[in-house]
Amino acid sequence: MNAVDIKQLIQMDIDKCIGCNLCLRTCPIETANTAYQDEFGNTKVSLDGEKCIQCGTCVKVCKHQARYINDDLERFLNDLKDGVSISLIVAPSIRALMPNYKELFSWLHKLGVQLIYDVSLGADICTWAHLQYLKKHTRPLITQPCPVIVSYCQQYRPELLEYLAPIQSPTACTALYLQKQGHNERIASLSPCVAKSREHQETKLIHYNITFRRLLDYLEQHQITFPTGEYDFDNPPANAGRLFPLPGGLGENLRFFIGDEYQIEKAEGTDVFEQLNTYLQTPDQLKPDVFDVLNCSGGCLLGPGGGTNKNLFNYTARLHASRQQVHAHRLEALRTMRQYDKSLKLSDYLRSYQAAPTSDTQISYEALEQAFVSLKKTTFAQRHFNCGACGSSSCEDMARKIALGVNIPLNCVILSRDEAKHEKERNARYLSMVRNIGDNLFQTEGLAHKRFVTDSLKQLSETIDCSAVAIWGRDNERSTYERINGWYGNSPSRIAINGDWPDEWTNRLSRGEHLLINVKGERPELFPKDVSTLYIVPVHIQGKFWGFVDAVDIKERIYSDEDAALIDSVGHLLISGILEQELNHNLIEATKTAQAASQAKTDFLSNMSHEIRTPLNAIIGMTNIGSEKSKNSDKNYAFSRIQEASEHLLGIVNDILDMSKIEAGKMELSLSEFSITEMLYRIQNVYQLPLKEKELRFLLTIADDIPPYLYGDDQRISQVVTNLLGNAIKFTPNCGEITIQAAGKFASDNLFDLEIAVSDTGIGITKEQQQKLFRSFTQAESGTSRKFGGTGLGLAISKRLVGIMGGEIALASHPDKGSTFTFSIPLRISSKNEAARQGTNLPVDANNYHNAFKGKTILLAEDVKINQEIVKALLAPTLASIISTDNGVKALAMFEQDPDKFDLIFMDLQMPEMDGLEATQRIRSLSHPAAQNIPIIAMTANVFREDVMRCLESGMNAHIGKPINTAELLQVTAKYLTCSD
Repeated sequence: MNAVDIKQLIQMDIDKCIGCNLCLRTCPIETANTAYQDEFGNTKVSLDGEKCIQCGTCVKVCKHQARYINDDLERFLNDLKDGVSISLIVAPSIRALMPNYKELFSWLHKLGVQLIYDVSLGADICTWAHLQYLKKHTRPLITQPCPVIVSYCQQYRPELLEYLAPIQSPTACTALYLQKQGHNERIASLSPCVAKSREHQETKLIHYNITFRRLLDYLEQHQITFPTGEYDFDNPPANAGRLFPLPGGLGENLRFFIGDEYQIEKAEGTDVFEQLNTYLQTPDQLKPDVFDVLNCSGGCLLGPGGGTNKNLFNYTARLHASRQQVHAHRLEALRTMRQYDKSLKLSDYLRSYQAAPTSDTQISYEALEQAFVSLKKTTFAQRHFNCGACGSSSCEDMARKIALGVNIPLNCVILSRDEAKHEKERNARYLSMVRNIGDNLFQTEGLAHKRFVTDSLKQLSETIDCSAVAIWGRDNERSTYERINGWYGNSPSRIAINGDWPDEWTNRLSRGEHLLINVKGERPELFPKDVSTLYIVPVHIQGKFWGFVDAVDIKERIYSDEDAALIDSVGHLLISGILEQELNHNLIEATKTAQAASQAKTDFLSNMSHEIRTPLNAIIGMTNIGSEKSKNSDKNYAFSRIQEASEHLLGIVNDILDMSKIEAGKMELSLSEFSITEMLYRIQNVYQLPLKEKELRFLLTIADDIPPYLYGDDQRISQVVTNLLGNAIKFTPNCGEITIQAAGKFASDNLFDLEIAVSDTGIGITKEQQQKLFRSFTQAESGTSRKFGGTGLGLAISKRLVGIMGGEIALASHPDKGSTFTFSIPLRISSKNEAARQGTNLPVDANNYHNAFKGKTILLAEDVKINQEIVKALLAPTLASIISTDNGVKALAMFEQDPDKFDLIFMDLQMPEMDGLEATQRIRSLSHPAAQNIPIIAMTANVFREDVMRCLESGMNAHIGKPINTAELLQVTAKYLTCSD
């Protein structure tokens, strides 16, 4: 495993970066970090390892763990495991950062570390070397051997290298001392400095750089438990070198030995780089003798690779004792320096520096101005707002970084604020325009509609500030595109196209491309000389290329995404209106020649699903309940509910089929005596299951003064109540309340005005929505169908039925509070009000006809097996013999073979090979007397009056509709079998 690449010492987790810009603001190298916007629109900041000087400032300020340091810890541990001989030199700051360092040393020693030396030894040597160098050289010195400072000078200020003291760092001095003592094993260093890796690779004295932070993380992640016992440094305690980790440590060491003989100044932290730039510009005679500089504010103790606890006072308090000890043993320290004078050679501890300048991009005045323009800063005040939120110290610094390509205008808080305000105003303007077009587009016809489209295009042109806008559609006869409508200002000849649109453009548009054309540069011959820019948005209708909308401008410009979206939206909206006008015209013409039956079938298909859902739900629910019950009484209850729901469903299906008659004004009411109380309780039974599922409280109130029996169309009244109750359940949230109130008043002695109100605590309906609520296929809002289902026919049908019955329907509603639908109908009072009718709507039991048809043979022509089984099961108690076949050809053949065998024929209409109508006609045409006399009864789902008439005209005697009503089946069968006797 190789040493960590210098460019990879600072790592990034880009997913955690939120673009807070703290790294941009604090990094001393303006081009090392680059702000950008990713593909999801998120602001991120990347790091250029080539330009980074590994100061670690971005790691220290990042609050989101998006940046972290890298070192040689893994390689160090792996090599120890492989038996590589390694000694360790440790920064003296370990005493403050890890008070239990002796236990750590014991663990490292157990792993195989040979010697562990205190770098304070090297700090003493480094101090001695600086003292020797100062005696021999009078030139001002930059004396801190901080690797970050060295990197900065080498890459960005090579002019400072001549001032940089050519003396090895304390870490390197320690390694050199070990080598001179005959230790040839590999050497690792443990310190708070990630940039030491660069120094080690340049001096080639140390093989591994390990930071306190990575080591502490490793110990925590792997839950390392230190062995018992302690292991201290292998070298005796140093003297003044123990002061080195403190702020201004080297300067303090020098003063310790030479007092105020030299002028010593210090600088540290993020400001040190500006101080170095100032130092470079200062004449030598004004420079201090010693300029002690350090990257880390607070000394090496708080380096980026230090501990996670960054409280300087915690560390300095622990080192205060070291300072006291050093000053208490000053004489011993002086003796150490004199011994070094005799035993050490200055030349052994010197080093050289090589310049490795990074290109410094120069920014022109024009580029800076363009950057200010991108920030929309044109005035002096705007250019000196200097809030610093962008990651730059000033607006000018921000503009410079934008010009350098390392920051983006989006990071400017003021620009973002102004653009957000502008966008809000623009969107409000755009929305108002689209809403106005949408509200009025379909309210006009003919020439008024065309003028409205032109006015809308004019408004679009003014809104996006262009010279002209037009809609173009394909002329299939000429295979070209013609202008459908457009607004060209007061001088259309200045900007109208000359000739046809180029195929190259229309082909690209057909593929969905938006085109921004520089007319003068690409196709000047197509337009008059005043036209400069053309922007074209394609329009696809139902997935097919229909045409396009073009915006023409006499000035050069670009179109924003918002402009494009508005052109697209307005274009599609206006084209929809144009197509709707064409469609309406075509429909009107087609309607004049269409037959009413076709319209009735269309209405049938459109309306069916909405109206049959609720009774089907009751049938399915009670079937499930009945199948789970073991008691016959429970099953009979379920079956009785199924019977009621089935009859209700059949009535609704019949009503839906009659919708075409409502549209044609030919609706006929079926008037009879009925009990409003019985009707409402039947409806309540049908809806018990959905009410229970949503835990809705249901209240049914019937006024006492309502006559027991009224005369009217109870099926139509029931259908209206069913629609209103179904909607109330659908739009009322769980645990809400629904109420049905039946009341009324006597209009005369024989006329009663019935009033039924259905109230709920549901979502409610706004005034605007109420205006369109009773239209066919319309719901309160577009999302209602997706959320709640339904076709939007229920209320339209209800209103028409109430109107046909001479009544009115009204709505009172408040959004989020609920709605109340009330309808009133004038009904005649029945003369039969003395008692409830017996057996009304009760299911007929086939057992009442037990043995009634014994000895009779019935031919059943039905192609669906389950329908055959249903008929046989319903007639089983009668003991009739039923012979079934599945098409008209077989039924005809069976009758011809033995005409006297059968007493009655049930004939389906739609069967394979031969339908029931043709089979009946063939039977009636036979010469045998039985062919003329045998009763033939239609049994079919074709229940229109026209279907019944066709059955009778073909020779059938009667008609039974599907679903089969048991009572009707038994009564009709009994009638014709009795007649045949």
